[in-house]
Amino acid sequence: MRLSLKACSGFGAGLGGLRLTCGTLLGAALALGILLPYPASLLAVRVLKRQFESYFGSSLCRELVGVFDWHPYAMKKFIKRKRICLEIVDKTATWVNRLRQRPPLWETPPPSPCVIPPILPSWLQQAARVYEGGLAYTGDICGVLIVRIIEIGLHQGGESGIFVPLKNLRAMLKSRSTAFIFRKKVGNFWCKNIKKCWPIF
Repeated sequence: MRLSLKACSGFGAGLGGLRLTCGTLLGAALALGILLPYPASLLAVRVLKRQFESYFGSSLCRELVGVFDWHPYAMKKFIKRKRICLEIVDKTATWVNRLRQRPPLWETPPPSPCVIPPILPSWLQQAARVYEGGLAYTGDICGVLIVRIIEIGLHQGGESGIFVPLKNLRAMLKSRSTAFIFRKKVGNFWCKNIKKCWPIF
């Protein structure tokens, strides 16, 4: 459990403070990857993302919480506004629990092959397959980038997990710079707009 939280430490503020896909949704996807066998976990993540966007209106941090700035005053203001994050975490945890108890059945194979680089411990590598095709083939953030950020979290994340953002600032900053390097190499964060990412990163 502690390592799982540590692995998610770079997800804060929409993946390293970039205000992209909500870190709660990314972490919940990893939880489903741990709790459910593959490929049932893929369908569960798709269902979760649909529920999330339907309920909250978006899966993007910038639309859910607002502006994020690295200036200390702006960070303090952002953390105060994160009260909405508590509601997001609570609701998402409820959905994950329901999906764990009644997992959807996958009737067809995944739509296209996507390879997640083998850089994580085996138990986490299998769970991380939920990021194939950009969050279960939804075209979201590239799974290769997410797996790299999980690796950063395992090595640099704080012991407290994702619940105390300032203690995970180092992992967030490293995740942020890694994401910018990734975007410079492949031209985008979103899987649907990337042709080849694995050989590059």
